Amino acid sequence: TLMTLGAYYVQTGTLGVEPLLASLPISFLVAAVLYINEFPDFNADRMVGKNTLVVRLGRDRAVYGYVLLMAGSFLSLVLAIVAGVLPTYTIIALITLPLALKAVRCALKNYSSPFDLAPANALTILCHLSTGLLMCFAYLMEWFGAGNMPPLLIFGGMIAAFTIYMYRHIERQKRVFLGLKRSMQAG
Repeated sequence: TLMTLGAYYVQTGTLGVEPLLASLPISFLVAAVLYINEFPDFNADRMVGKNTLVVRLGRDRAVYGYVLLMAGSFLSLVLAIVAGVLPTYTIIALITLPLALKAVRCALKNYSSPFDLAPANALTILCHLSTGLLMCFAYLMEWFGAGNMPPLLIFGGMIAAFTIYMYRHIERQKRVFLGLKRSMQAG
């Protein structure tokens, strides 16, 4: 949020509500990426006295902090659109909501197993990246207008293709992890 406001201030010489609200969804997602990455380190952090929030709360309670961060991202986006502060086109960023929901389900189910939590970590990163790209795309659509839709649609198609490719890659990696886990348990 501070980086966005700082960049806005440097370019315009003023502060505004729109850059603040536009930065919130991404800020929540960045926080979620950092937060979920604390879960795999829980035992090591606890053993050396590194009292992260996850260590202090315990994984079973801390996972709800992750859920709140993910929900905060999409809620802040919707509220800013409904309030008329963000362009209507930014609603396109809600396309990443299924990724977020899948990450949340995985985290709620596997918060105590670093191995099984890996897909939630990857999905959170993908959700952050894709949501940010889609918000940029929405602002480009707003700025250039309908007359320049063909190049914008190509750019949007590239974002969609990238997101789909990365999602499939994560799913492939998940299958590899599960196979590895089964072979380790069997042997």
